[in-house]
This record gives sequence, structure tokens and C-alpha cells, in this order.
Amino acid sequence: MRKSPEISISTLFAILYGLAILNGYFFNWINDAFFQYKFEYEDISRSSTFKFALIVVIAPFLETYLFQELPNIFLNKLRVKNRIILILLPSLIFGFSHFYFWVYAVMAFFGGILINALYIYSKERSKYYFFIVSGFHSLYNLYGYIIVN
Repeated sequence: MRKSPEISISTLFAILYGLAILNGYFFNWINDAFFQYKFEYEDISRSSTFKFALIVVIAPFLETYLFQELPNIFLNKLRVKNRIILILLPSLIFGFSHFYFWVYAVMAFFGGILINALYIYSKERSKYYFFIVSGFHSLYNLYGYIIVN
């Protein structure tokens, strides 16, 4: 039996990034078409530079640690090897942490699946996995900051 060729981290990054953007558009369309929930950053009463730093720089690194690294450390201590569990459980936690509105939480759950898949894949192949995943999350937040805001 012939082994299928392995996909590179950069190719997977690009594919998952495209899927993340589609995920965002799909759930934003559902929200706009049926619910019209408006998420406002009013609680962040700082400058736009501070908002940018928080959304594009600080949050992705912090969330990568909280929602990919820590759950996987915990699951590895429990000797969980099932990749589906290693992807879905942290994604559920990630989704619930974004529970501003249920549609947004579901969107974050599916986005978390993409981020956690990249985390698991890149962790097995690169010592820079944390920065790869944080960079992915940062680019996604940057896209949302520029396009959605």
C-alpha cells in the first residue's frame, strides 16, 4: 500500500486559514440574516492602538496558551491520545470562552477546531508550533479587525 504524501505546515496553514475566513463569513451571515446581534467593543475604553494590540497581539498568544497548550498538557497527563478528543475538547472550551452570543460561540467552536487541528499537526512537526498557531490566530483576528470592524 502506498503512503499518501504529507502536507506541509504552510499548506495546511493556508487551507485552514481559508476555512476560518469562510467560517466567519458563514456565521456572520447567519447572524445578520436572522439575529442582528451586534458585538460592541464598548467595554474596552482605550485607544484604537490598545484595541489593536489586545485583539491582534495579546489575545492570540494568551488564547493559544489557554485553549491549546494547557488543555493538551492536561489531556496528555491523562494519557489521551485520540486526536479527535485532543481537537474537540479544547475547541469546546474555546467556543464557550467566546459566548457573547450563541451564534458567535458556535462560530468560535468551529474556528477552534481549525486552530486545534493546526496545533496538533504543527506540534508533531515543528518546535515552533506555538508561534505558528499564535500567528494563525493573530492573522485571523487581524482580518476580523480590519474587515469586520
